[in-house]
Amino acid sequence: NRCKLLVLDIDINQLNSDDLRRFFIPYGPIESVEIFPRCSAAIIYFVSYLSVDRLVSYRTCLIHQNYVRLRRFRLDQTNWNIDCRTLRVKFNTTTNNKLTESSLSHYFKKCQSYIEKITVFPNNHGLILFSDYNYVDQLLLLPSNVYQINNKTLT
Repeated sequence: NRCKLLVLDIDINQLNSDDLRRFFIPYGPIESVEIFPRCSAAIIYFVSYLSVDRLVSYRTCLIHQNYVRLRRFRLDQTNWNIDCRTLRVKFNTTTNNKLTESSLSHYFKKCQSYIEKITVFPNNHGLILFSDYNYVDQLLLLPSNVYQINNKTLT
């Protein structure tokens, strides 16, 4: 999934897969382009995730007088086309361990400078508000077994 670029707000009357391929090929080799007319979106399958990392940093671009948004593709996310700055976490099994603000803060210490707020609820759920949706997208693309606190997996 890290090699997939989500392109949003495409005017399908002006842009087709060949246009997208020509525009994005300078950023790296492309495996394929898939357009979703009902969603006004496309997925560009790059050979390398580095191409996606570079393009996502631009956020938007102009293709044939059509401004499009560039995002990471998040598989199995119900709101894949919406920019979200909040990450929801919980333990994926019943456990006696309790989520705390300090345990989440410690776990996400590499992202600490981008975290605006951590909220923990009594039902072992937590919300982490980041300064930018891009950090949430990057975390969602990590394998789920990466998230562990006291040997308990977060989802």
